[in-house]
Amino acid sequence: MADPERLLEDFKRALASRHRATVNAAAFALNDANYPIGQQWRSVAMVLAHNKEWTGAIHAARRLVEAFPTAPQARHEYGLLLLRAGRTVEARQAIATLPMTGPFAAVRAHLIGSFDTLLGDPASSRAELIKAVTANPLHGGAWLALAMVGNLAADAEAADMILAAGSNRSAMQLPDSYLYALGKVHADRGEHFPAFEAFSQGAAIIKPQHPYDRRADEGFVQSAIAGSGADTLARAAETVEVRSAGPIFVTGMPRSGTTLVEQILTSHSLVSDGGEINCIQVIADEIETLRADELLASGRRSELADLYLHLLDERFPRAGRIVDKTLLAGRTLGLITTLFPDAPIIWMRRDPIDCAWSCFRTHFAEGAAWSNDLADIAWVMRLEDRLLAHWQPILGDRLLVLPYEDLVTAPEDKIPAILSHCGLAMEAAVLKPHETKRAVTTSSVTQVRQPINRDGIGAAAPYREWLEPFVSAYGD
Repeated sequence: MADPERLLEDFKRALASRHRATVNAAAFALNDANYPIGQQWRSVAMVLAHNKEWTGAIHAARRLVEAFPTAPQARHEYGLLLLRAGRTVEARQAIATLPMTGPFAAVRAHLIGSFDTLLGDPASSRAELIKAVTANPLHGGAWLALAMVGNLAADAEAADMILAAGSNRSAMQLPDSYLYALGKVHADRGEHFPAFEAFSQGAAIIKPQHPYDRRADEGFVQSAIAGSGADTLARAAETVEVRSAGPIFVTGMPRSGTTLVEQILTSHSLVSDGGEINCIQVIADEIETLRADELLASGRRSELADLYLHLLDERFPRAGRIVDKTLLAGRTLGLITTLFPDAPIIWMRRDPIDCAWSCFRTHFAEGAAWSNDLADIAWVMRLEDRLLAHWQPILGDRLLVLPYEDLVTAPEDKIPAILSHCGLAMEAAVLKPHETKRAVTTSSVTQVRQPINRDGIGAAAPYREWLEPFVSAYGD
Protein backbone atom coordinates (compact mmCIF):
# COMPACT_ATOMS: atom_id res chain seq x y z
CA MET A 1 0.00 0.00 0.00
CA ALA A 2 1.26 3.49 -0.91
CA ASP A 3 2.36 5.73 1.95
CA PRO A 4 0.47 8.97 2.67
CA GLU A 5 3.21 11.17 1.19
CA ARG A 6 3.01 9.26 -2.10
CA LEU A 7 -0.79 9.49 -2.20
CA LEU A 8 -0.67 13.21 -1.46
CA GLU A 9 1.83 13.77 -4.26
CA ASP A 10 -0.42 11.81 -6.62
CA PHE A 11 -3.31 14.02 -5.52
CA LYS A 12 -1.36 17.22 -6.16
CA ARG A 13 -0.32 16.02 -9.63
CA ALA A 14 -3.92 15.12 -10.37
CA LEU A 15 -5.06 18.61 -9.36
CA ALA A 16 -2.49 20.13 -11.70
CA SER A 17 -3.86 18.01 -14.56
CA ARG A 18 -7.36 19.48 -14.07
CA HIS A 19 -8.78 16.17 -15.36
CA ARG A 20 -11.93 15.27 -13.45
CA ALA A 21 -11.56 11.48 -13.50
CA THR A 22 -7.86 11.63 -12.55
CA VAL A 23 -8.57 14.04 -9.69
CA ASN A 24 -11.40 11.86 -8.43
CA ALA A 25 -9.28 8.71 -8.56
CA ALA A 26 -6.49 10.33 -6.52
CA ALA A 27 -8.99 11.71 -3.98
CA PHE A 28 -10.73 8.33 -3.68
CA ALA A 29 -7.35 6.67 -3.07
CA LEU A 30 -6.79 8.98 -0.11
CA ASN A 31 -10.28 8.23 1.18
CA ASP A 32 -9.72 4.48 0.88
CA ALA A 33 -6.35 4.62 2.64
CA ASN A 34 -7.78 6.65 5.55
CA TYR A 35 -4.34 7.91 6.52
CA PRO A 36 -4.22 10.68 9.16
CA ILE A 37 -3.47 13.53 6.75
CA GLY A 38 -4.91 16.32 8.93
CA GLN A 39 -5.70 19.58 7.15
CA GLN A 40 -5.29 17.88 3.76
CA TRP A 41 -8.73 16.35 4.23
CA ARG A 42 -10.16 19.82 3.60
CA SER A 43 -8.72 19.89 0.07
CA VAL A 44 -9.95 16.38 -0.65
CA ALA A 45 -13.46 17.29 0.49
CA MET A 46 -13.51 20.53 -1.51
CA VAL A 47 -12.36 18.89 -4.73
CA LEU A 48 -14.84 16.02 -4.53
CA ALA A 49 -17.66 18.42 -3.68
CA HIS A 50 -16.76 20.54 -6.71
CA ASN A 51 -17.02 17.39 -8.84
CA LYS A 52 -20.36 16.53 -7.16
CA GLU A 53 -18.97 13.28 -5.72
CA TRP A 54 -20.88 13.80 -2.50
CA THR A 55 -20.25 10.43 -0.84
CA GLY A 56 -16.49 10.87 -1.05
CA ALA A 57 -16.66 14.55 -0.12
CA ILE A 58 -18.66 13.80 3.02
CA HIS A 59 -16.21 11.05 3.99
CA ALA A 60 -13.27 13.46 3.67
CA ALA A 61 -15.03 16.23 5.59
CA ARG A 62 -15.89 13.79 8.35
CA ARG A 63 -12.23 12.78 8.60
CA LEU A 64 -11.33 16.46 8.96
CA VAL A 65 -13.70 16.70 11.93
CA GLU A 66 -12.19 13.56 13.43
CA ALA A 67 -8.69 15.02 13.00
CA PHE A 68 -9.69 18.23 14.79
CA PRO A 69 -12.53 17.24 17.15
CA THR A 70 -12.38 20.43 19.21
CA ALA A 71 -12.18 22.82 16.23
CA PRO A 72 -15.52 24.50 15.49
CA GLN A 73 -14.34 25.50 12.00
CA ALA A 74 -14.08 21.86 10.91
CA ARG A 75 -17.63 21.12 12.09
CA HIS A 76 -18.86 24.31 10.45
CA GLU A 77 -17.37 23.27 7.10
CA TYR A 78 -18.77 19.77 7.50
CA GLY A 79 -22.27 21.12 8.08
CA LEU A 80 -22.12 23.40 5.04
CA LEU A 81 -20.92 20.55 2.85
CA LEU A 82 -23.79 18.35 4.04
CA LEU A 83 -26.17 21.14 3.08
CA ARG A 84 -24.69 21.36 -0.42
CA ALA A 85 -25.07 17.60 -0.70
CA GLY A 86 -28.77 17.88 0.10
CA ARG A 87 -28.47 16.32 3.58
CA THR A 88 -30.25 19.20 5.32
CA VAL A 89 -31.24 17.30 8.49
CA GLU A 90 -27.70 15.95 8.93
CA ALA A 91 -26.32 19.43 8.25
CA ARG A 92 -28.49 20.86 11.01
CA GLN A 93 -27.29 18.17 13.41
CA ALA A 94 -23.65 18.96 12.61
CA ILE A 95 -24.09 22.71 13.06
CA ALA A 96 -25.96 22.16 16.32
CA THR A 97 -22.68 20.89 17.83
CA LEU A 98 -21.07 24.33 17.41
CA PRO A 99 -20.58 26.37 20.58
CA MET A 100 -23.62 28.36 21.71
CA THR A 101 -21.38 31.16 23.00
CA GLY A 102 -18.33 32.93 21.64
CA PRO A 103 -17.40 33.70 18.01
CA PHE A 104 -19.50 30.86 16.54
CA ALA A 105 -22.71 31.69 18.42
CA ALA A 106 -24.11 33.90 15.65
CA VAL A 107 -22.95 31.47 12.95
CA ARG A 108 -24.66 28.57 14.73
CA ALA A 109 -27.94 30.43 15.23
CA HIS A 110 -27.97 31.77 11.65
CA LEU A 111 -27.43 28.37 10.09
CA ILE A 112 -29.86 26.50 12.33
CA GLY A 113 -32.45 29.20 11.69
CA SER A 114 -31.85 28.94 7.94
CA PHE A 115 -32.06 25.15 8.04
CA ASP A 116 -35.36 25.33 9.92
CA THR A 117 -36.74 27.61 7.20
CA LEU A 118 -35.72 25.06 4.57
CA LEU A 119 -37.31 22.28 6.62
CA GLY A 120 -40.57 24.15 7.15
CA ASP A 121 -40.33 25.17 10.82
CA PRO A 122 -40.77 28.98 10.77
CA ALA A 123 -41.26 29.40 14.52
CA SER A 124 -37.94 27.77 15.37
CA SER A 125 -36.28 29.55 12.47
CA ARG A 126 -37.45 32.97 13.66
CA ALA A 127 -36.25 32.35 17.22
CA GLU A 128 -32.81 31.20 16.09
CA LEU A 129 -32.35 34.07 13.65
CA ILE A 130 -33.23 36.63 16.30
CA LYS A 131 -30.49 35.05 18.42
CA ALA A 132 -28.12 35.40 15.45
CA VAL A 133 -28.73 39.11 14.82
CA THR A 134 -28.63 39.82 18.56
CA ALA A 135 -25.26 38.10 18.84
CA ASN A 136 -23.91 39.84 15.72
CA PRO A 137 -25.86 42.90 14.50
CA LEU A 138 -23.54 43.15 11.48
CA HIS A 139 -24.57 39.72 10.14
CA GLY A 140 -26.34 40.71 6.93
CA GLY A 141 -27.12 37.10 5.99
CA ALA A 142 -28.93 36.57 9.27
CA TRP A 143 -31.00 39.74 8.77
CA LEU A 144 -31.98 38.55 5.30
CA ALA A 145 -32.82 35.06 6.55
CA LEU A 146 -35.00 36.59 9.29
CA ALA A 147 -36.82 38.70 6.70
CA MET A 148 -37.53 35.60 4.61
CA VAL A 149 -39.21 33.64 7.41
CA GLY A 150 -42.65 35.16 6.81
CA ASN A 151 -44.68 38.24 5.97
CA LEU A 152 -43.16 41.14 7.89
CA ALA A 153 -46.38 43.15 7.73
CA ALA A 154 -47.68 40.66 10.29
CA ASP A 155 -44.46 40.49 12.34
CA ALA A 156 -43.91 43.97 13.72
CA GLU A 157 -41.16 42.85 16.11
CA ALA A 158 -38.94 41.39 13.40
CA ALA A 159 -39.69 44.26 11.01
CA ASP A 160 -38.84 46.88 13.63
CA MET A 161 -35.59 45.08 14.46
CA ILE A 162 -34.58 45.17 10.79
CA LEU A 163 -35.48 48.84 10.44
CA ALA A 164 -33.63 49.76 13.64
CA ALA A 165 -30.48 47.96 12.46
CA GLY A 166 -30.41 50.17 9.39
CA SER A 167 -31.01 53.47 11.16
CA ASN A 168 -27.22 53.94 11.44
CA ARG A 169 -26.38 51.76 8.45
CA SER A 170 -23.51 53.93 7.19
CA ALA A 171 -21.70 53.67 10.51
CA MET A 172 -22.41 49.99 10.98
CA GLN A 173 -21.54 49.16 7.36
CA LEU A 174 -24.16 46.47 7.04
CA PRO A 175 -23.65 44.40 3.87
CA ASP A 176 -25.76 44.19 0.73
CA SER A 177 -27.78 41.25 2.06
CA TYR A 178 -29.15 43.51 4.81
CA LEU A 179 -30.50 45.90 2.15
CA TYR A 180 -32.57 43.05 0.69
CA ALA A 181 -33.97 42.39 4.16
CA LEU A 182 -34.81 46.08 4.47
CA GLY A 183 -36.44 46.01 1.05
CA LYS A 184 -38.63 43.10 2.06
CA VAL A 185 -39.83 44.96 5.16
CA HIS A 186 -41.00 47.85 3.01
CA ALA A 187 -42.42 45.60 0.31
CA ASP A 188 -44.42 43.52 2.80
CA ARG A 189 -45.78 46.74 4.31
CA GLY A 190 -46.77 48.13 0.91
CA GLU A 191 -44.17 50.91 1.05
CA HIS A 192 -43.24 50.62 -2.60
CA PHE A 193 -40.68 53.35 -3.26
CA PRO A 194 -38.55 52.63 -0.12
CA ALA A 195 -38.67 48.94 -1.07
CA PHE A 196 -37.43 49.61 -4.60
CA GLU A 197 -34.72 51.94 -3.27
CA ALA A 198 -33.43 49.32 -0.84
CA PHE A 199 -33.31 46.55 -3.45
CA SER A 200 -31.63 48.93 -5.92
CA GLN A 201 -28.97 49.88 -3.37
CA GLY A 202 -28.24 46.23 -2.67
CA ALA A 203 -27.97 45.43 -6.38
CA ALA A 204 -25.67 48.43 -6.93
CA ILE A 205 -23.26 47.02 -4.34
CA ILE A 206 -23.25 43.51 -5.82
CA LYS A 207 -23.07 44.39 -9.52
CA PRO A 208 -19.42 45.54 -9.70
CA GLN A 209 -18.35 42.58 -7.59
CA HIS A 210 -20.06 40.08 -9.93
CA PRO A 211 -20.28 41.61 -13.42
CA TYR A 212 -22.43 39.97 -16.07
CA ASP A 213 -20.94 39.46 -19.54
CA ARG A 214 -23.77 39.83 -22.04
CA ARG A 215 -21.73 38.91 -25.09
CA ALA A 216 -20.26 35.79 -23.51
CA ASP A 217 -23.73 34.60 -22.52
CA GLU A 218 -25.03 35.31 -26.01
CA GLY A 219 -22.14 33.26 -27.37
CA PHE A 220 -23.21 30.29 -25.24
CA VAL A 221 -26.74 30.60 -26.58
CA GLN A 222 -25.60 30.87 -30.21
CA SER A 223 -23.35 27.83 -29.80
CA ALA A 224 -26.15 25.78 -28.24
CA ILE A 225 -28.56 26.70 -31.04
CA ALA A 226 -26.05 26.20 -33.88
CA GLY A 227 -25.11 22.71 -32.76
CA SER A 228 -28.60 21.44 -31.90
CA GLY A 229 -30.65 21.26 -35.07
CA ALA A 230 -33.58 18.95 -35.67
CA ASP A 231 -31.52 16.49 -37.75
CA THR A 232 -28.88 16.17 -35.03
CA LEU A 233 -31.43 15.43 -32.33
CA ALA A 234 -33.30 12.99 -34.57
CA ARG A 235 -30.05 11.03 -35.08
CA ALA A 236 -29.44 11.13 -31.34
CA ALA A 237 -32.89 9.68 -30.62
CA GLU A 238 -32.38 6.88 -33.15
CA THR A 239 -28.96 5.81 -31.89
CA VAL A 240 -29.17 6.36 -28.14
CA GLU A 241 -27.57 3.63 -26.01
CA VAL A 242 -28.73 4.63 -22.52
CA ARG A 243 -32.52 4.70 -22.28
CA SER A 244 -33.69 6.47 -19.14
CA ALA A 245 -36.86 8.48 -18.56
CA GLY A 246 -35.92 8.76 -14.88
CA PRO A 247 -34.82 12.41 -14.78
CA ILE A 248 -37.52 15.05 -15.12
CA PHE A 249 -36.08 18.35 -16.31
CA VAL A 250 -37.78 21.57 -15.15
CA THR A 251 -36.36 24.83 -16.42
CA GLY A 252 -37.15 28.48 -17.05
CA MET A 253 -36.16 31.83 -15.61
CA PRO A 254 -35.58 32.00 -11.86
CA ARG A 255 -38.74 33.09 -10.05
CA SER A 256 -40.93 31.73 -12.86
CA GLY A 257 -42.61 28.95 -10.88
CA THR A 258 -40.03 26.20 -11.29
CA THR A 259 -39.86 25.50 -7.54
CA LEU A 260 -43.65 25.13 -7.42
CA VAL A 261 -43.51 22.54 -10.21
CA GLU A 262 -40.67 20.76 -8.40
CA GLN A 263 -42.75 20.68 -5.21
CA ILE A 264 -45.79 19.35 -7.08
CA LEU A 265 -43.77 16.56 -8.68
CA THR A 266 -41.93 15.60 -5.49
CA SER A 267 -45.32 15.25 -3.79
CA HIS A 268 -45.88 12.20 -6.01
CA SER A 269 -45.12 8.80 -4.53
CA LEU A 270 -42.85 7.80 -7.45
CA VAL A 271 -40.71 10.96 -7.34
CA SER A 272 -38.18 10.88 -4.52
CA ASP A 273 -36.64 14.37 -4.65
CA GLY A 274 -35.30 17.20 -6.77
CA GLY A 275 -33.50 20.50 -6.77
CA GLU A 276 -31.17 22.91 -8.57
CA ILE A 277 -28.43 20.32 -9.02
CA ASN A 278 -26.97 21.39 -12.39
CA CYS A 279 -25.27 18.04 -12.98
CA ILE A 280 -25.52 18.68 -16.70
CA GLN A 281 -22.87 21.39 -16.31
CA VAL A 282 -20.39 18.66 -15.32
CA ILE A 283 -21.10 17.02 -18.69
CA ALA A 284 -20.62 20.35 -20.50
CA ASP A 285 -17.31 20.90 -18.69
CA GLU A 286 -16.20 17.36 -19.46
CA ILE A 287 -16.58 17.72 -23.23
CA GLU A 288 -16.08 21.51 -23.30
CA THR A 289 -19.09 22.19 -25.48
CA LEU A 290 -22.81 22.94 -25.39
CA ARG A 291 -23.31 21.61 -28.92
CA ALA A 292 -25.35 18.46 -29.38
CA ASP A 293 -23.60 17.64 -32.67
CA GLU A 294 -20.19 17.65 -30.98
CA LEU A 295 -21.47 15.43 -28.16
CA LEU A 296 -22.94 13.07 -30.76
CA ALA A 297 -19.64 12.96 -32.67
CA SER A 298 -17.58 12.39 -29.52
CA GLY A 299 -18.58 8.75 -29.17
CA ARG A 300 -18.94 9.31 -25.42
CA ARG A 301 -22.71 9.54 -25.06
CA SER A 302 -23.12 6.29 -23.16
CA GLU A 303 -20.23 7.14 -20.82
CA LEU A 304 -21.54 10.64 -20.15
CA ALA A 305 -25.14 9.52 -19.68
CA ASP A 306 -23.89 7.03 -17.09
CA LEU A 307 -21.86 9.81 -15.45
CA TYR A 308 -24.92 12.04 -15.20
CA LEU A 309 -27.00 9.22 -13.66
CA HIS A 310 -24.16 8.46 -11.23
CA LEU A 311 -24.05 12.11 -10.13
CA LEU A 312 -27.82 12.04 -9.73
CA ASP A 313 -27.49 8.99 -7.46
CA GLU A 314 -24.77 10.75 -5.48
CA ARG A 315 -27.06 13.71 -4.82
CA PHE A 316 -30.28 11.71 -4.34
CA PRO A 317 -29.49 8.23 -3.02
CA ARG A 318 -33.12 7.21 -2.49
CA ALA A 319 -34.92 5.22 -5.18
CA GLY A 320 -37.41 7.05 -7.36
CA ARG A 321 -37.54 9.59 -10.15
CA ILE A 322 -35.66 12.85 -9.72
CA VAL A 323 -36.55 16.41 -10.70
CA ASP A 324 -33.55 18.25 -12.16
CA LYS A 325 -34.55 21.89 -11.76
CA THR A 326 -31.63 23.46 -13.58
CA LEU A 327 -32.54 27.07 -14.30
CA LEU A 328 -31.76 28.58 -17.70
CA ALA A 329 -31.22 25.05 -19.01
CA GLY A 330 -32.17 26.12 -22.52
CA ARG A 331 -28.43 26.51 -23.07
CA THR A 332 -27.83 22.82 -22.27
CA LEU A 333 -30.98 21.24 -23.72
CA GLY A 334 -28.94 20.00 -26.68
CA LEU A 335 -26.82 17.93 -24.29
CA ILE A 336 -29.84 16.86 -22.25
CA THR A 337 -31.89 15.72 -25.23
CA THR A 338 -28.91 13.95 -26.81
CA LEU A 339 -28.13 12.02 -23.65
CA PHE A 340 -31.74 11.30 -22.64
CA PRO A 341 -34.15 11.46 -25.58
CA ASP A 342 -36.93 9.96 -23.42
CA ALA A 343 -36.75 12.36 -20.49
CA PRO A 344 -39.63 14.87 -20.18
CA ILE A 345 -38.90 18.59 -20.10
CA ILE A 346 -41.06 21.34 -18.58
CA TRP A 347 -40.32 24.98 -19.36
CA MET A 348 -41.95 27.53 -17.06
CA ARG A 349 -42.93 30.97 -18.30
CA ARG A 350 -44.13 33.96 -16.31
CA ASP A 351 -45.34 37.44 -17.12
CA PRO A 352 -42.03 39.16 -18.00
CA ILE A 353 -42.34 42.22 -15.77
CA ASP A 354 -43.50 40.18 -12.76
CA CYS A 355 -40.61 37.77 -13.29
CA ALA A 356 -38.12 40.61 -13.76
CA TRP A 357 -39.21 42.35 -10.57
CA SER A 358 -39.05 39.11 -8.62
CA CYS A 359 -35.51 38.45 -9.89
CA PHE A 360 -34.37 41.99 -9.14
CA ARG A 361 -35.62 41.89 -5.54
CA THR A 362 -34.08 38.47 -4.83
CA HIS A 363 -30.65 38.14 -3.27
CA PHE A 364 -29.36 35.13 -5.18
CA ALA A 365 -26.64 33.19 -3.44
CA GLU A 366 -24.66 32.69 -6.66
CA GLY A 367 -24.85 32.33 -10.40
CA ALA A 368 -27.22 35.18 -11.29
CA ALA A 369 -24.99 38.22 -11.86
CA TRP A 370 -27.46 39.48 -14.46
CA SER A 371 -30.17 39.91 -11.78
CA ASN A 372 -28.53 43.05 -10.38
CA ASP A 373 -29.39 45.24 -13.38
CA LEU A 374 -32.84 45.67 -14.93
CA ALA A 375 -31.46 45.94 -18.46
CA ASP A 376 -29.36 42.80 -17.93
CA ILE A 377 -32.48 40.96 -16.78
CA ALA A 378 -34.15 42.00 -20.04
CA TRP A 379 -31.12 40.75 -22.00
CA VAL A 380 -31.30 37.33 -20.35
CA MET A 381 -35.06 37.11 -20.93
CA ARG A 382 -34.60 37.87 -24.62
CA LEU A 383 -31.98 35.12 -24.82
CA GLU A 384 -34.48 32.78 -23.15
CA ASP A 385 -37.07 33.76 -25.76
CA ARG A 386 -34.61 32.89 -28.54
CA LEU A 387 -33.88 29.53 -26.99
CA LEU A 388 -37.52 28.67 -26.54
CA ALA A 389 -38.29 29.69 -30.12
CA HIS A 390 -35.52 27.29 -31.19
CA TRP A 391 -36.45 24.36 -28.99
CA GLN A 392 -40.24 24.37 -29.15
CA PRO A 393 -40.64 23.28 -32.80
CA ILE A 394 -37.78 20.77 -32.53
CA LEU A 395 -38.91 19.04 -29.34
CA GLY A 396 -42.66 19.25 -29.99
CA ASP A 397 -44.73 17.31 -27.48
CA ARG A 398 -41.67 16.34 -25.49
CA LEU A 399 -41.47 19.93 -24.25
CA LEU A 400 -44.30 21.21 -22.05
CA VAL A 401 -44.33 25.00 -21.98
CA LEU A 402 -46.38 26.09 -18.98
CA PRO A 403 -47.32 29.65 -18.03
CA TYR A 404 -47.10 30.24 -14.29
CA GLU A 405 -50.35 32.21 -14.37
CA ASP A 406 -52.22 29.24 -15.87
CA LEU A 407 -50.82 26.89 -13.24
CA VAL A 408 -51.85 28.97 -10.22
CA THR A 409 -55.20 29.98 -11.73
CA ALA A 410 -56.30 26.47 -12.68
CA PRO A 411 -54.11 23.96 -10.79
CA GLU A 412 -56.81 21.30 -11.03
CA ASP A 413 -56.31 21.35 -14.82
CA LYS A 414 -52.59 22.01 -15.14
CA ILE A 415 -51.29 19.62 -12.48
CA PRO A 416 -52.77 16.55 -14.23
CA ALA A 417 -51.20 17.83 -17.45
CA ILE A 418 -47.80 18.05 -15.73
CA LEU A 419 -48.11 14.50 -14.41
CA SER A 420 -49.27 13.13 -17.75
CA HIS A 421 -46.34 14.78 -19.48
CA CYS A 422 -44.00 13.00 -17.04
CA GLY A 423 -45.73 9.63 -17.34
CA LEU A 424 -47.11 9.76 -13.79
CA ALA A 425 -50.58 8.82 -12.64
CA MET A 426 -52.70 11.35 -10.77
CA GLU A 427 -52.46 11.31 -6.97
CA ALA A 428 -54.29 13.47 -4.43
CA ALA A 429 -51.10 14.67 -2.69
CA VAL A 430 -49.92 16.62 -5.73
CA LEU A 431 -52.89 18.98 -5.42
CA LYS A 432 -51.66 20.03 -1.96
CA PRO A 433 -47.90 20.36 -2.51
CA HIS A 434 -47.53 22.75 0.43
CA GLU A 435 -48.21 19.82 2.77
CA THR A 436 -45.27 17.77 1.47
CA LYS A 437 -42.53 17.59 4.10
CA ARG A 438 -39.14 18.06 2.47
CA ALA A 439 -36.29 20.52 2.45
CA VAL A 440 -36.71 23.29 -0.12
CA THR A 441 -33.44 25.08 -0.79
CA THR A 442 -34.38 27.88 -3.19
CA SER A 443 -35.52 31.49 -2.77
CA SER A 444 -39.12 30.28 -3.14
CA VAL A 445 -38.99 28.26 0.07
CA THR A 446 -41.64 30.31 1.90
CA GLN A 447 -44.00 30.52 -1.09
CA VAL A 448 -44.19 26.76 -1.68
CA ARG A 449 -45.13 26.25 1.98
CA GLN A 450 -48.41 28.06 1.19
CA PRO A 451 -51.39 26.63 -0.70
CA ILE A 452 -51.23 27.38 -4.44
CA ASN A 453 -52.44 30.95 -4.89
CA ARG A 454 -52.47 33.87 -7.32
CA ASP A 455 -50.57 36.33 -5.13
CA GLY A 456 -47.64 36.44 -7.56
CA ILE A 457 -49.78 37.60 -10.47
CA GLY A 458 -49.35 41.34 -10.97
CA ALA A 459 -46.68 41.56 -8.27
CA ALA A 460 -44.75 44.16 -10.27
CA ALA A 461 -47.70 46.51 -10.84
CA PRO A 462 -46.97 48.87 -7.88
CA TYR A 463 -43.36 49.20 -9.08
CA ARG A 464 -44.10 49.70 -12.78
CA GLU A 465 -42.76 53.27 -13.05
CA TRP A 466 -39.37 52.30 -11.58
CA LEU A 467 -39.06 49.24 -13.82
CA GLU A 468 -38.93 51.31 -17.00
CA PRO A 469 -35.27 50.34 -17.71
CA PHE A 470 -36.43 46.72 -17.97
CA VAL A 471 -39.48 47.56 -20.07
CA SER A 472 -37.46 49.67 -22.49
CA ALA A 473 -34.75 47.03 -22.86
CA TYR A 474 -37.08 44.06 -23.19
CA GLY A 475 -39.56 45.64 -25.61
CA ASP A 476 -42.88 44.01 -26.46
